[in-house]
Amino acid sequence: MLVFNSATVDTCTLRLSKNEPKKKFPSSYMRSTFAFDCSLADFAAANSSMFKLPADASQSWAVLSSSRQAIREQVSSQGTPIGKWSVQISRGVITGLNEAFYLSSEQRDA
Repeated sequence: MLVFNSATVDTCTLRLSKNEPKKKFPSSYMRSTFAFDCSLADFAAANSSMFKLPADASQSWAVLSSSRQAIREQVSSQGTPIGKWSVQISRGVITGLNEAFYLSSEQRDA
């Protein structure tokens, strides 16, 4: 059964080695608009930004473009994560716009 007409798939290429992890290393974010008119190494060299591991190993992290990383850091610095709130969450976020989150029978059966 096909539920959605299209889907986005995120892939990640990792490089593993038996060394102590570096705190900073170059990373590249490749969009679907990437054209194979240059080598992958040339693309990575031209489009890389420095990725920094968080000081606290329990913190989450993501490989992002430098502009998206800046936005993520700004948002993260301006509040308390939901996991640190002293509340019990038994439901997801309720928006009141259910039609944006529920598939109709026609969409589901298409």
